[in-house]
Amino acid sequence: MSVVVRFIISLNLSLKNLIFYIADINGIIQNRIDILKLMINSKKSFQFKKVVFKSQVLSQSSQ
Repeated sequence: MSVVVRFIISLNLSLKNLIFYIADINGIIQNRIDILKLMINSKKSFQFKKVVFKSQVLSQSSQ
């Protein structure tokens, strides 16, 4: 009887650990996604700035 109870308790603890582990992985994945979004956004804005800069240079040279 006590062996079964111990087994259930240990199983319960390992399930809790698994849930925390999954939550941890989920947090890591979310952080990576956020970092990727930031990188993509900064690349977009950098390309946009380059385009704006080129168009300004072209408009100044044409004047």
